[in-house]
Amino acid sequence: MMKSTMLGYVVLGVLALHPAMSAAQTYPERPLTYVVPYAPGGAADVFARQLAQKLGERLGRPVVVENRPGANGNIGSAHVANGAADGYTLLLGSASTITINPHLYGRNMPYDPLKDLQAVSGTHAMANVLVVNNATPYRSVAEVIAAAKLRPGALAYASAGTGNTMHLAGEQFTVSTSRCRPAEICCMCPTRAGHRRSAMCWVARFR
Repeated sequence: MMKSTMLGYVVLGVLALHPAMSAAQTYPERPLTYVVPYAPGGAADVFARQLAQKLGERLGRPVVVENRPGANGNIGSAHVANGAADGYTLLLGSASTITINPHLYGRNMPYDPLKDLQAVSGTHAMANVLVVNNATPYRSVAEVIAAAKLRPGALAYASAGTGNTMHLAGEQFTVSTSRCRPAEICCMCPTRAGHRRSAMCWVARFR
């Protein structure tokens, strides 16, 4: 079965390598902001809040999580990239915001991840997993593919948004089987993951 992985990073505005930061004895002098470019309650948000707590304990200053979702992570990322480069604003980067979005948005990208952001550290990896509604008879990927071949175009999948790793994993699966079609893009929350119009969902899990 195909496996897709999303990597997470902590990044800063590129000019955050400010001379003032060389005074390690005094930094940080105030709380830090950790921007999560995704909605509260999702896997990335849960992880970021755990990391923020531990980071705050290490630094001796609060690290406040600020959710700025939208545009597959572009809104929050642009906020950091175009904000004050003083080392007090962190960003939870991802494959979407660093590598995928520049190809999707092209000239409409509100920032250049290579020029405007500075990677600090890798933080986590999340593998995308194919799940199905319990009401369906499918209990394996082979059964899903067999059903798709039996009824071409009848099966649909849902992901957490357009252009993210879950969406691309679904598209790769679609291309490899040539039998599935994308459903309406919906949030991976309990009430929607079991939506009757969607037989399959791609969700993320930590590993």
